[in-house]
Amino acid sequence: MRSILNNSVGYTDEKGFSLVEMLVVIAITGVIAWLTFSIYLFGQRYFINWNKKLNLQNELHVIIQGLAEDIYRAEHIVAFEENKLVLQMGDQSERVCQAQDDTLFRNKRNLLSDDLSLVAFRVAAHHKKSSGASKPTGMGRAEAGKIDLFELMLSLTNRRDTLSTTRVVHLRKPSNWNSLKRK
Repeated sequence: MRSILNNSVGYTDEKGFSLVEMLVVIAITGVIAWLTFSIYLFGQRYFINWNKKLNLQNELHVIIQGLAEDIYRAEHIVAFEENKLVLQMGDQSERVCQAQDDTLFRNKRNLLSDDLSLVAFRVAAHHKKSSGASKPTGMGRAEAGKIDLFELMLSLTNRRDTLSTTRVVHLRKPSNWNSLKRK
């Protein structure tokens, strides 16, 4: 009798959603949201890591380029060791590039940003003998001849990635190998 009465007024028992259907829809929506969020986080992490690598590359390039320009513009080489280089510029000022602990200094100014640290910094000089062949010199040893080029090696890290570069700088004019006397 009840089904006849319900059908006559247009009422059926199948309108609306059951609890099971609602739970399935909520579960599927949750899985789709989780997948979307995971893809977003993966992209964000990838971008952040890529950006850190790019910043490391840029800073490495800027530092090595600045050191190369200093060497190229220097009038005289005052002294150099494996991790220290002292240049006398055209205006009689000195540029001191030195590695100390995990930082790199130019005239006592830190060249590295806070999130970077120095792994290695090396300076090597090459000079030509009378035969014309370029020969590397020992670090800090004074030999007869002229310095024709410097080789700089710089390696930086940002605690995740480490990058290294080597730069060869030909001098404008060969410089005397023997260091200038300081006043």
